[in-house]
Amino acid sequence: MKKIVLILWVCLCLWLTPLHAFARAGGGGSSGSGGGGSSSHSTRHSSSARRMHPAASTIITISAFSLIALSKRYREIGPALKKHRQIKNQLPVDSHQLDDQVKEAYFALQNGWTQQNLEAMRPYLSPSLYTQWEGKLSWMKMRHEKNVLLDIELKHTISCRVEQDAVYYLIEGKMIDYTLNDTSQELIEGSYKPSRFIEYWKMVPQDGRYVLDEIWQQDEFRP
Repeated sequence: MKKIVLILWVCLCLWLTPLHAFARAGGGGSSGSGGGGSSSHSTRHSSSARRMHPAASTIITISAFSLIALSKRYREIGPALKKHRQIKNQLPVDSHQLDDQVKEAYFALQNGWTQQNLEAMRPYLSPSLYTQWEGKLSWMKMRHEKNVLLDIELKHTISCRVEQDAVYYLIEGKMIDYTLNDTSQELIEGSYKPSRFIEYWKMVPQDGRYVLDEIWQQDEFRP
């Protein structure tokens, strides 16, 4: 990945150099022309250079932002991918089967949480986490709060740690996430726009399948 970033950076530098030189050469040719024909040709050449410059600037800007985004994304997901390669042969069950169970749990839990339906979420939660969420939802209902999750997407599930039978996953998702007062419908927190996030899930075996036992936010866990 570091090589890819380095190559992109070199390409960007190479792209920058001739563009600036071409803009300067066009301006220089116009000011130094002598005869009418030469001046006309040089003026057209300079005008063409100026017309190309905004597009070139746009490409440079997009390339720079893409490079920054790529570097940021690697910092976020790279460590988990590295650990995944190291532990993929240590998983206690088939990796595809486990991935499918994580994906199923992800969507079932997001929908169940929005509906405040504990029974729908029970098959996907360990007893300890079920008790925690039961308390949270009871408290929210007392305060007339409802957390709404919409346009739910799951971008990546990456197994990144194994401890005995427990498997830890990086979860990258995207959704609209906001909390309303269920009486007044007033927005309490969150946004009506979708946002991307990364979490880490601890999956543990229960009744022949893997269920969610604990969640950490991105800055609370290291693969």
